Amino acid sequence: MQPILSALPRCRLITTRTNPPGVWLIDWANSMAEVADVDAHLRGLPGVERSGIIMRQRVDFAVERVEGWIQEDLARWGRAQRSGVLPSS
Repeated sequence: MQPILSALPRCRLITTRTNPPGVWLIDWANSMAEVADVDAHLRGLPGVERSGIIMRQRVDFAVERVEGWIQEDLARWGRAQRSGVLPSS
């Protein structure tokens, strides 16, 4: 469990399920790029079979923040495309 917690330094809540077995973690990020990086890191940890991102349906996002995340990702993909190496997520 400690490697998973280390991958999520701002983790605030942990719920363990037995049927089906799993751990649900609640965290937050400053950008979608950060979300993708943490998710990729989690997927690479020993014992982690699946990792996914779920955003609550009733969460109100500031439009500026969502647009900023999209612009960040577009810029990252643009830089990667110009360098000839596409990002993994």
